[in-house]
Amino acid sequence: MQQAREVATGKRRLAAGWRIAKVALAAALTLALVPAVAGATTREAHYDGGTGSASGPLVIAEANASYESAGTISLSMRFAEPARDPLPAGTTLEWIVSSSGGSPSTSCRPGVTGDIRATAVHAEGSTPAWNASYAVTGRPTTEVRGFSLELSPDRRTATAEIADGLIAGRGYRCMRASSTYPSPVSYDTTGRVPFRLPLTELAIVRKVQLRKSSKRPGHTVVRVRATGDARLAIKLLRRGKPVYRRKLESRGGTTFKKRFKWSCRRTGVFRLVVTARDSYGNRMTERRRWKVSARRCKRLRAAEHRAAERRAARRRAQRERERAKEPECAPGYSPCLPVVGDLDCGDISDSLKPIRVYGDDPYGLDGDNDGLGCES
Repeated sequence: MQQAREVATGKRRLAAGWRIAKVALAAALTLALVPAVAGATTREAHYDGGTGSASGPLVIAEANASYESAGTISLSMRFAEPARDPLPAGTTLEWIVSSSGGSPSTSCRPGVTGDIRATAVHAEGSTPAWNASYAVTGRPTTEVRGFSLELSPDRRTATAEIADGLIAGRGYRCMRASSTYPSPVSYDTTGRVPFRLPLTELAIVRKVQLRKSSKRPGHTVVRVRATGDARLAIKLLRRGKPVYRRKLESRGGTTFKKRFKWSCRRTGVFRLVVTARDSYGNRMTERRRWKVSARRCKRLRAAEHRAAERRAARRRAQRERERAKEPECAPGYSPCLPVVGDLDCGDISDSLKPIRVYGDDPYGLDGDNDGLGCES
């Protein structure tokens, strides 16, 4: 009896131990998988060539690449016309996905570790119909792996998918698609198609500059930086009403820069709202505020009024000093004669004679009343 109870207890302990082990294993797997899922990002490249040319086979009207940073890339190519049936042997479709930089006019070429060149060559009468393989830069060139390519029922869209751990976590920047039709020989390519980046950054740098003028009390310099390809909506509000709006697309670096001038005629709190969106549905919003103070504007006007009064007082004092320096002249004579008790012609310099006399002649210089005094 005692032995049976001990066996039952041992079994219960063993079962409990297995349950604990399962829970621990599940938790470990969850922790291991969460970073990969949470850190996964998507990049997409889209080419729209329009309607293409009706004269040539396999003219590329659209091409797309969708990359999951976990290590999967989906490729597609749509033609302006349905692909002929049957396709001649040697018909080739190719995609290149690269991390190389350069301007949009620069061709997209593999060269960085993890870059992909996927090529599908049609083999007439064979199974499978396409000899599809891809090579990844950084892997030995002899190691070429296959992938499957499918042609849609309307024969206008070719699709492919590649999953490879070596391409996980790559910062692909461009895609290029090309088609070759051997009979008659024709060739079409998309050129360099940039990947649209997922939104990861939105920052506002605000600098306030105050000035001691009621006409120009200050300004705010705003710089907005966001992930390249993000679509920005910038709105400045005062008392809940928009006073400035702008929409633009980020090009990387300092995307937007503007100086908002202040005015004492429009005081109050100004609120800046910047919203960024990408083509994958991500959204980020940043806000800043500044205040144009009516009280400060009143102080500035009062200070300017006091300064104007001080300047006017200085000008008046200057005029009085200048008048004080000028000699006082006796009325009725030209040139100026000093105001004294009596003045004779002998007391006047010869350079000033004759003296013009107007009205009264208090010094008696014009004896013959002809308007000239001290003539000899």
